[in-house]
Amino acid sequence: MDVRTGAVAWEREDKDFSEGAMTTTDQPDIQRESYGPDKEQVFHFWGARGPGAVPALVHFNGTDPDAIPPELVAACRDAGIAVASVAFHPFDRGFPLPQRDAVRAVQHIRHHAARLGVDPRRLAVGGTSAGAGIAMYCAYHADLADPASDDPVARESSRVQCVTVSDAQSSYDPRDRDRWFGDRFRWKKGTPAWAVLDSGDQGRARLFAETAPINLLAADAPPTLLSYMFDPVRLDLSAEMPPDHDWSHTPLFAVPLKEKADRLGVEMRIKLQGHWSRPDNLIQQWRGYAAFIAEHLMEGRA
Repeated sequence: MDVRTGAVAWEREDKDFSEGAMTTTDQPDIQRESYGPDKEQVFHFWGARGPGAVPALVHFNGTDPDAIPPELVAACRDAGIAVASVAFHPFDRGFPLPQRDAVRAVQHIRHHAARLGVDPRRLAVGGTSAGAGIAMYCAYHADLADPASDDPVARESSRVQCVTVSDAQSSYDPRDRDRWFGDRFRWKKGTPAWAVLDSGDQGRARLFAETAPINLLAADAPPTLLSYMFDPVRLDLSAEMPPDHDWSHTPLFAVPLKEKADRLGVEMRIKLQGHWSRPDNLIQQWRGYAAFIAEHLMEGRA
């Protein structure tokens, strides 16, 4: 292991991603490569064929890189897009640890782009729920590269060129939830401890504000696709929702974010994909991810 970057040395054997070679099975070409020193900081990688270096999706999948849907990997590879499935620290470890995992993963992949056969100028980030939140943090935050660092990975840019997320929360700040949804909001499985803000806890309040994607969104933000596994609803903060509505992942989180994006002139699309219980809706969502990335990052199409 590289003690500065936490990267596990990878024996290329006959896998030369700079020439577009890759496995033809569903198994990752690289398994559990480290992008940091902690056990949570690992990723799987699937290469893609293309003329030269290819774009890549860096997708955040909770604490297990195996959690990425195989249909998403297949859709991206079919479109000539490499995929990294990245694990990260759980939210109960405290902010901004998982958000900084996203940044570090992007920097790691950019630093090793030549080895991976990836174009470092064409990176997308994505994720579902918590993974979506940290993907947007990385995408919208000002560049976190540290040019003075002794760590070559930390010197890399953290900026990306495209965002594709599902069931995203545009803020984890309880004050935003109260303002947007009032007392209608309910966490699907009960309020997690990390989501609580006690009165007078200024440090925690600051962290919520500093990590909220809606607060980080600026005019230079990359194109974003917000996909929600819900049947059509009225996208209005005052809209009535059914009693069993999943407020934890409500598409109403997209409303204030899209309003801000429109004011800033940032491209942002909202897609209500249909309920996740119908398998074809999931497949169409992953194909939509790949199509959005290809539209913006494939040479000759962007």
